[in-house]
Parts: sequence; structure tokens; C-alpha cells
Amino acid sequence: LRAAVNGTRLRVDERVTIGVRPEHLHPTVDPEAPLRGIVAVAERVGEACYAYLEIAGARDGLFVARLDAEPPIRAGAELRLVAPPERVHVFDAADDALERTAGPLT
Repeated sequence: LRAAVNGTRLRVDERVTIGVRPEHLHPTVDPEAPLRGIVAVAERVGEACYAYLEIAGARDGLFVARLDAEPPIRAGAELRLVAPPERVHVFDAADDALERTAGPLT
């Protein structure tokens, strides 16, 4: 997963936390997608579907993506996700956000 942040203050082996808002995730067919998981629950809400994925390393065991309701997403399906680097947040071991290198978000 790529992030538009300045990571120069991090140690090579430092543990970080990655944050992405559910609406900034997008499905992909790329076999090298950085986020892959199995849909545990798919909740359709109007024109959106909240997919709760089992992804290794996800806090609380599930990762949430807000996707278009069409095409339908089913529990048990494998889903691959990407996010624009400027929408990916990185936090150091002290939970401090790393400085962004991209311009302001709109």
C-alpha cells in the first residue's frame, strides 16, 4: 500500500498503523493488490455496500470498505482493494500521523 507521506523519521523496523477511510477504497482485479481479504459481511445500504473483510493484521479483525452496491458483493467472496496514496494515512508507534507529501485534500 502506497502512502503520500514523509517516512524519513521512521526506523526500518518500526511498526506503523495504516488508516484509510472506507469510502476511499476501491475494488481492483490486480493480482498484486495491496489489500486482499474475504468478505465476512456485505451490508447493502441504498446505493452503497459496506463490505467487512477479514484481512490479516486488521485492527479488531475486520477491515471496512464502502463500495458501490452494484455489482453485488457476497459474503465469502475474495475482494482486492486499492486506495489513492494521498488518501492513505500512516501513524508511527506513538500514534502520531506522518506528514503528508501531497497537496491538500479536496
